[in-house]
Amino acid sequence: MRPRSLCLVLVVSLGSACSSKGTGEGAYATEPRVVTLVQPGAEPRRALAYAFSQPRREAAVSLDVGTPEMSSISLRGTLVWARTKQAADRVDHAFRFRDVTGRRDPTMGDSEWSVVKGIYSGFEAVTGIAHVARGGAVTFEQTGGLPTTPSWLAMLHVALTPFPTEAVGTGARWRSQQPIKGADGTPGIDEREYELVSIEGDRLELRVTGRTTYKPASGTGSDQDFKLVEATLALSGDLELTLDDALPRSAAFELRPHLRFEPSHAMPESVGLVRFAIGR
Repeated sequence: MRPRSLCLVLVVSLGSACSSKGTGEGAYATEPRVVTLVQPGAEPRRALAYAFSQPRREAAVSLDVGTPEMSSISLRGTLVWARTKQAADRVDHAFRFRDVTGRRDPTMGDSEWSVVKGIYSGFEAVTGIAHVARGGAVTFEQTGGLPTTPSWLAMLHVALTPFPTEAVGTGARWRSQQPIKGADGTPGIDEREYELVSIEGDRLELRVTGRTTYKPASGTGSDQDFKLVEATLALSGDLELTLDDALPRSAAFELRPHLRFEPSHAMPESVGLVRFAIGR
């Protein structure tokens, strides 16, 4: 994968900045999610809400980015997630990323490795606040560091599950929709569908699918010799959580960015693969 192609997959499809210079504080999801129940599931049913009884947690995190055949970015680290402020309708959690380690793919040239090294070094500098409603809707503030590539806020957004207001049981399905914004200002819409695979007490297993669509307003690239006309991100994964905290106990996701440009001879279609996991 060429450095420019890798950069574009990350910038447009994951709301990231692909250089050492950034916009300072990041913004990914700043407006509330809208959650709609599709199927209530089997009896017995119950309304779901987070208790937020866990004051602090640490979780192993992994992130791999590349093509379906090859990973160009591979890092491991620890997410530190701590409750900071509690209100009637939401709880704020501070987050940061520590003990980041990454590897150099043996196929990387020096120029691509230079890009990837900047990616690795930027993750530990990121700090932020997640504003999580008791029903799971979440918005973010990045309080320190530069926007990362891929977006750290985007990865956390993938992992946090909203609930419908209605009572649900095993087999329930619901959808969420939320406006998002990349670090470069690119607007988009995030749409997901959740299936409640099982529920035992306060322990839930869920399956997640979804699609993010970006609406770029102009060409992307240092020479402006092409125009991005379509940018989508398909999502699938599964997670296990307990209602004492919004951060999953374990989760694994695959995200597949797809970019299409005009004219196609200036930049061919780009397809990538992102794997993100918590606690696995």
